[in-house]
Amino acid sequence: MARRRHKNEQLNSALTDAKGAFRTAWILAAGEACAEFPFVGEFHFDATGARKWRLDWACPASRVAVEVDGIGYKRSDVGRHQMGEGFEEDCLKLNTALAQGWAVFRFTPAMLERDPAGCVEMVQSVMARRESVHG
Repeated sequence: MARRRHKNEQLNSALTDAKGAFRTAWILAAGEACAEFPFVGEFHFDATGARKWRLDWACPASRVAVEVDGIGYKRSDVGRHQMGEGFEEDCLKLNTALAQGWAVFRFTPAMLERDPAGCVEMVQSVMARRESVHG
């Protein structure tokens, strides 16, 4: 039982770190020019209210979202989101977000670590285009 609790604690810590990777990348890329971090964490987006879906990071003003997906390279590291029903549920969630007008970026923590500026610039360019059209 203690072993399972320890593994769950490790997984929760890894998820928190993975989701925090985008915020860290944003701050690293923007530096002093970053007036604020315009994203809301764990944002509930399904307009129908039928699902309890959340986006890891969302900027409601521009309808741009970021999902940070952990990946496993060994079978023992593969999580719910990479197998069967979990993967299909994620596909449905992202497709629903797109159908509702969201632009959704998917990054892994490694992508954000290797090239934080490139990932953030990609997100910022779409935010800027959307804000110029809608704002």
